[in-house]
This record gives sequence, structure tokens and C-alpha cells, in this order.
Amino acid sequence: MPRKPRQLLDGGYYHLIARGNNRLFVFALPEGFETFTRLVAPAKTKYHWSLSHYCLMSNHLHLLGQLERGVDLPKLMQFLLFEYSRWYRKQ
Repeated sequence: MPRKPRQLLDGGYYHLIARGNNRLFVFALPEGFETFTRLVAPAKTKYHWSLSHYCLMSNHLHLLGQLERGVDLPKLMQFLLFEYSRWYRKQ
């Protein structure tokens, strides 16, 4: 049985999680934490969201944020994770 579609609300708060594949390290490089936090500023501007709390760990991350437009959630996560992975591959 498939899961119910995610309900995306304007102005809603979302707990966002991303894990490394097979629990591998996402932040294997020391400067990875700083690089990811620098990506948050352009994402805030582009997708109009506010970050309340975050926790970056070696193999996963948690973000708690409020989005002005709920439909921007998938695009926001795609932007953050794609830009970080692009940086990581270059290293």
C-alpha cells in the first residue's frame, strides 16, 4: 500500500531529514559542514524560507524550517542536496 501524499501547507513548519546512502558519511570532509551551512543563505533567498534549527551529523542532517510556499519544499531540498553533492564531487 503506497503512503499518502505529503501535505504541503503555506507557512508550514517542516522537519527535513537527509541521510547518506547506506548510512555512509555525508560530511566526510571537515569543511563539508561549513560548505553546507553556506548553501542555506542562497536557498533562503531563492525559496523564501526561514531556518529555525539545524543539526548536521556525519551521516545525516536535520533541518527545521518554515516555508512561505509549501510547494517549494521539494525544490528547496533538491537545491541544497544537489549543490552540496556537486561541491563534494569536486573535492
